[in-house]
Amino acid sequence: MRLFDLHCDTAGECWKQNKDLFENDLHLSLKRSGAYAPWRQVFAIFIPDTCRGEAAWDYFRQAYAYFSDQLEKHSDVVSLCCTAGDMARAEREGKCAAILAVEGGAVLGGALSRIRELYDLGVRLMTLTWNGENELGCGCGKRFAGGLTQFGREAVREMERVGMAVDVSHLSRRGFYHVAQIAERPFLASHSNCDAVYRHPRSLTDRQISCVVSHGGLIGVNLYKSFLGKPGDAGFAAAYRHIAHLLERGAETAMALGSDFDGCEMDPAFAGIEKLQTFQAYLLERGLPVEQADALFYKNAEKFFQNLLQPQTDMLK
Repeated sequence: MRLFDLHCDTAGECWKQNKDLFENDLHLSLKRSGAYAPWRQVFAIFIPDTCRGEAAWDYFRQAYAYFSDQLEKHSDVVSLCCTAGDMARAEREGKCAAILAVEGGAVLGGALSRIRELYDLGVRLMTLTWNGENELGCGCGKRFAGGLTQFGREAVREMERVGMAVDVSHLSRRGFYHVAQIAERPFLASHSNCDAVYRHPRSLTDRQISCVVSHGGLIGVNLYKSFLGKPGDAGFAAAYRHIAHLLERGAETAMALGSDFDGCEMDPAFAGIEKLQTFQAYLLERGLPVEQADALFYKNAEKFFQNLLQPQTDMLK
C-alpha cells in the first residue's frame, strides 16, 4: 500500500517522552509501518500556544535536535527529504521519506528571517497558527478571531518565496481568506475535516473546500475522533462521510490523509499507523474506486510535494 500522511506529532512526542522513533507505544513507529511502500510522512514539530518569542524558537530547536538524532540513529529505514530527488532516493532505498513541518508560526518569534533559517534546517511546510493568536494572526480557537496581521501577510509571501508550503489548518476563517487572497502558489490544510459533515471550528466550510481546490491545494482528512463526529460516531464510517463529502464538493484531486497521529485522542479503529491498511480496505468495500483510494492515501499529496520540492529559482537570492 502506498501512503503519504500530511501530519503527525510523533517527532515532538518522542522528544517529550524520551521515546524511540523506531519502536514505541505511540500511534506511529517506524517498526509498525512495514506495510507501506513507498511511505512519505510529514513529521510536524508542534509549538504550544504557551510558547512565544525566543522560548518558541528554543522549544523548536530542542525538539528538532532530538528528531535529528533519531533520524541519524535509524538512517537505515528513514531519511529526511528536502527535495523531490531526496524522496525518490528514499523510495529506491526502501526508506520512509520524512518531511519536516512546524505546527505554529509562533516559532518565528516575529522575525521574518527565521523562515529561511527553518528552510535551511529542512522545514518544508508551516502551520501559521495553532488555536490561539500569535504574531502572524489568529487561530480558530480565539473568540471573535481576526485574520492575518501585516507580519503574517509578509510571512506568507516569504514562505512562498523560499519554497515552504503554507498550512491553514488551525487558522481562523478570516485568516484563511487572507491567505487565499495573498497566495500565488497552492496551499494546504494538512489536517482538517468538513464542517458540513460535523460542525467544528477546526473544520472547513464548503466555501473553504472549494477555495483550496481552486488553488490547487490539499485537504488532509483528520482522524481525531472529536473532529470526525459526535461521541460514539468516530470510527471508519465517520471518516468515510468526510471523504464522501469532499468528493461531492469536487475535491477528488485535493483530498489526502492528515492523520494527526500522536497529536490527539484516536478512536480505537485508528489507534496506530498499522490500522490504515484496514481503513483502506474498508473504503474499497464501501465502493470507493481504487483510483480514488490511491489519490486519497498517496497520489494527490505526492503530486503536491513533487511540485513543492522542486528547486525555486529565487530561493538563492
